[in-house]
Amino acid sequence: MTYGLYDSERRHRRRIVWRILKLVLAAIVFGGGGLFAYQLGVEHARTAETRLDRRVGELSDSEVKLRETITVLEGELQQERGKARGLEEKLTREIPSGDAKALIEQLAERIKAGIEPKRLAQVIAATQNQRNCQEPQSKRFIVQTPIRRGDASAVTFANDTITISAIGAPAKGATGPEAWFDPGQPIVIRISGLGAQPADLTGVLPISHTQVIKDAEYRFVFALAQTRGFVQIAAERCAFP
Repeated sequence: MTYGLYDSERRHRRRIVWRILKLVLAAIVFGGGGLFAYQLGVEHARTAETRLDRRVGELSDSEVKLRETITVLEGELQQERGKARGLEEKLTREIPSGDAKALIEQLAERIKAGIEPKRLAQVIAATQNQRNCQEPQSKRFIVQTPIRRGDASAVTFANDTITISAIGAPAKGATGPEAWFDPGQPIVIRISGLGAQPADLTGVLPISHTQVIKDAEYRFVFALAQTRGFVQIAAERCAFP
């Protein structure tokens, strides 16, 4: 009876011991696994940190190179701007403007029209500011209209070698068109003679015109005369060039 009780207690103690051993083994196993996982995590973190440090270094190097490139490009840009300013200043100095530009354009047109450059050079060389002109002449003539045509509708200059006439629109009165021209409307003035092509001038008075015919320069000024229906003209002949 005593032996059976003792054996039962011994088996009970063994079961307790085995349970304790299992718990200890489980703790060892789980503890070892946790330690391994911890060490693995630490290694992974170190690897990631190393990779991140390397990437930061690469980015820093790239930033330095980029800044150097930007500095070089800014320098080249400043050089190109300086060249552009220099070229603009050179063009401003060398390319004519204003009256000189207009003169060059006129010379180019005359050469294109067939005038020899040598002839143009001679004319320019002979041109002076002091003009050699004859005493101006003043005459008047009637402006023709569709209603009025006849005598005194033209005048001549240069020993009757230049003829000047004009035609205009009739003035309107209370009863209809008048015989005289309307000074508020444009008139057409024709200058012909000395073998030159007739020159037609259109405009409202006063009108001025300069024309070179052979070796003379003629300057005409047309204005409204005091007598109704007439135009007063002043003509001046100057040596050319």
